[in-house]
Amino acid sequence: MAIADTFDALVSDRPYRAGWSRPDARAYVLARGGCQFDPRLLLAFELATA
Repeated sequence: MAIADTFDALVSDRPYRAGWSRPDARAYVLARGGCQFDPRLLLAFELATA
């Protein structure tokens, strides 16, 4: 759930900032494998967002 929540938060417009592009948000999330997110779960995220 944390992976999906982070991705959604990044791509969504907020009152204080514009949402990120999907490729930028995807790269941000994938770069955090092994420290913030479980790398095994990121494989599923990577396939789902390809």
